[in-house]
Amino acid sequence: IAVSKGREQLFIVITDLLSSREAVIAGARICQRTGNRMLVIHTYDDWYRKPGDASQEEEIERLYGNVSQSLKVESLFRALGASYIRIGPADTASGIVRAIRRGKT
Repeated sequence: IAVSKGREQLFIVITDLLSSREAVIAGARICQRTGNRMLVIHTYDDWYRKPGDASQEEEIERLYGNVSQSLKVESLFRALGASYIRIGPADTASGIVRAIRRGKT
């Protein structure tokens, strides 16, 4: 699809980046190579997770690792020219659209 069109296309990908991370990164590389644009909307999994049986220290270490990994993926997408936004349960559709329009992604 990215190569067959004659003008720039915008691909919007909504993902948790758990099972599809490599595919989304590959898609961003294709968009960069073909002159298309990509917007990645990351539904950040930890904001939706219920507190489990892990101790507070284990939970903090896990969250730190997940946030650290998320920041690395975000910088990779930006390096590939893709826009990126991380959303959580408190985000509304109108707020997300405003952030995208203002270029805050």
